[in-house]
Amino acid sequence: MNKLFLLIFSIALFAGSFDEDLKNFDKNFLVSSKTEQLATHQKLKTIYIKSIISGDLDTKKEVLKRIVLSSNILKLDSSTYQKELEELGINAKKLSFKTNDTKKPIQKPTDTAKVSEKIVQTNNNFYITKIIKEDNKINFNIKGDIDEKSISLSTYNTKEINNKILEFDGILDAKKETFIDKNYEISIVQFNPKRIRIVARSKDEIDIKYNIDNGFNIEVLSKTQNIVNKKEEKPSVKKEEKPANIQSKKTEEIIKSSLKIEEKNQEKAETKGTNNISKVTKTNNGIKFNISYEIENIKTINYGTNQIIEFDGVLLGGRKNYDFKNYSISILQFNPKKTRVVLYTKAQQKLFFNIDDNEVVFSTEELKSSKASFNKANLLITIDAGHGGKDTGANAFGRNEKDITLSVALKLSKALKNKGYKVFLTRNKDIYIGLRDRTKMANDKKSDLFISIHANSIADKSKTDKIYGIETYFLSPARSERSKNAAAIENKSDIEEMNYFSKQTFLNFLNREKIISSNKLAIDIQGGILSSIPKNYLKKDGGVKEAPFWVLVGALMPAVLIEIGYISHPIEGKNIADSKYQDFLVNGIVNGIENYFIKNK
Repeated sequence: MNKLFLLIFSIALFAGSFDEDLKNFDKNFLVSSKTEQLATHQKLKTIYIKSIISGDLDTKKEVLKRIVLSSNILKLDSSTYQKELEELGINAKKLSFKTNDTKKPIQKPTDTAKVSEKIVQTNNNFYITKIIKEDNKINFNIKGDIDEKSISLSTYNTKEINNKILEFDGILDAKKETFIDKNYEISIVQFNPKRIRIVARSKDEIDIKYNIDNGFNIEVLSKTQNIVNKKEEKPSVKKEEKPANIQSKKTEEIIKSSLKIEEKNQEKAETKGTNNISKVTKTNNGIKFNISYEIENIKTINYGTNQIIEFDGVLLGGRKNYDFKNYSISILQFNPKKTRVVLYTKAQQKLFFNIDDNEVVFSTEELKSSKASFNKANLLITIDAGHGGKDTGANAFGRNEKDITLSVALKLSKALKNKGYKVFLTRNKDIYIGLRDRTKMANDKKSDLFISIHANSIADKSKTDKIYGIETYFLSPARSERSKNAAAIENKSDIEEMNYFSKQTFLNFLNREKIISSNKLAIDIQGGILSSIPKNYLKKDGGVKEAPFWVLVGALMPAVLIEIGYISHPIEGKNIADSKYQDFLVNGIVNGIENYFIKNK
């Protein structure tokens, strides 16, 4: 009875009319660019898969015809599709396009592509390539001309801090910079894909002046002290009395002003039915405390050399500060539902934590697993670098997805091994592996997790500078158009491999509890990645999503597919190919995996 219900549910979920999609194919395919044709071809394959799952024979016949036609135009092998059509009584050799739009001229596929490329190239023609601070001025090495009409200067003041914001169109082709002067603090960041933002902060009233007559530079003016043409004074070095002096005076003032907010949060915090944090004490290298429930939604934030670990809970008794030789640790109520443990340090130190039943320990020294903790040496994680060999995956700006995914997979393997996990790579070099073989390897190895690494892409070149973000998927029927599109791109492979997974195999997987574990794993990894990428990088939370990725079908363990970013985006595509940025991604994935095992040990 349950299987019958599941089958009926699946048919209802997938069945439906695809007439509009097929009509759009007949009308527009011949006049589309090659990139658009490829995207349409992949969409047809998705419809074909759905027709198999739903048992819709009529749609299956019609979509197979168009897959053969599009394959012929794109010079792709369609022998398998042709054979299936022959078995259905249709002569594939006599197929031809039907179109009602006979008056519309047929463009060469490259014409549209060239126009789109031109649009992308001219969208942003002003770049900052280097930032140099000299005395009270900040000079920029630039490429191109700034659009003066795009410049805006605004003020945003609070009771404690005065802010001046200078914003303009451009690309920051250099790392984010923050300069701390005795009178102000100034940051230069990529605010969004098209805009650069410069923010000056001070206790006093300030102003920003910019000059674009000869290159591009700015200077900050303070009302209480005119700092124009006055060199920055270096304060005399004093012996540290407290670790709090590790922070700049500016940061100290911000922390002090936030104490009042913390007190209000403490008053508002509910203690009934929530995870209460109590009995906080100092240890040799950190702190420990008791909790009433499991810690949820752990998030790590890096702020300069400081580190913040945030989680759900209510701190009983208010903020506590503990000083050590070269650092200090605070635990505080960040908002009514969130508690934060903050490490203040000048050195490159890190906080480690361990959860043992109802006791949590934070320390600057890596902690040994307690009896209640998971044993990493017994856990095997399979890492799957998407695509490879003849299958390059998505490509843009001279970069191939298969190269980026392999680089991230190798870094992730090393990082996980350093943490004590066992790791298996489906590929450690540029070779082709079929979709079904990837999860088969993981199953044969009796892996505990399956992590597939991919890079996203969008075919419409007019939108490449608008669509970006990090997304993590787990296997399920597609729930949104964007999920379906992502799956269609990644599902490019031999049709025999997709046929290998029968309708019943797919339904059986959906009936397993593994899908719940995969969802939890996806949430932890997505959160880990977003927390690990510094604010000066362009980033966007694309969310945790469900989609029918065939590489995940058949996995007998929690399995997720991570789209680490859009290779088609001019900034994000460059970032995901950069080794330093990949390190941030890998650190986030490792944190996510650790959080998953902590909560599901």
